[in-house]
Parts: sequence; C-alpha cells; structure tokens
Amino acid sequence: MNAKKKILLVDDDVFSVMLMKAYFGHFRFDVTILLAFDAESAISTAEAEEPDIIIMDIFLGVGMSGIAVAEIIKSRHKNAAIIFVTGYSDNETRNMTAKVMPLACIAKPADLKELLAICRQHLVGDKALFDESEIKHRKMEF
Repeated sequence: MNAKKKILLVDDDVFSVMLMKAYFGHFRFDVTILLAFDAESAISTAEAEEPDIIIMDIFLGVGMSGIAVAEIIKSRHKNAAIIFVTGYSDNETRNMTAKVMPLACIAKPADLKELLAICRQHLVGDKALFDESEIKHRKMEF
C-alpha cells in the first residue's frame, strides 16, 4: 500500500499558509498538509516527516532565508521537491534558487490553481489529471 503523500507549506505569513491549505482541501487533493512558519520549524518538520513537496516562501522573516532552508533540507532529503513562492524577482535571487534546483518558482501572489496542478503532476505523474494550460510558468519569468 502506498503511503499518503506529504506537502510542507512554509511561510512566515500565517494567512498565506492557511489559504494554501484551504485551497488544497477544497479540491480534495488527498495529501497530508504539514505547516511551518519559520526556518527552524521547516527544517525540523522536514526532518521528522520527509515531505514529498515543500512549498516555501523565500523571505521567512528573522533568521534564514527559504533558499538556505531548502539547501539544508535538500542536503538531507535529496528527493524532496521544492517550490518557491516569492515576491522577489531580482537576478541574484533567481540565481540563488537555481542552486537547489526547485521544481518551480511561482511569483506572488501565487496562482493557486497553477500550484495545485504542479503538485498533482509531480506526485501523481498523470498529466491527464489536469489541463496542461493550467501550468503557465514552471520557472519564474522576470
């Protein structure tokens, strides 16, 4: 029997995390949703739960950036897919995110339909589950 897939949502903005969680629940995307609101809890949750996908903001308030958190998590769990959701669009940020080879980078405000489609495709691998046109920007266009 296949274990239920896990998605870790990481953002210092509680509203953003709860909105994404509600959206995934509304469409009955059958995954376990894990939550973290800072760098330290993201790392410890990833260590304990080994999520399949981590959807993370780059700016996590005080402390480490989402990019640094992703580097730590990827060093321990190479199969964890990272999706950055961010308001940053400068070249330096884009180059730094490339180091962790994210599954996608989505500009804020995030298109939740696109985010759900990317997650479904990655977890299920069945392109027939959604319209390919739902995925507009696999990589952030600046």
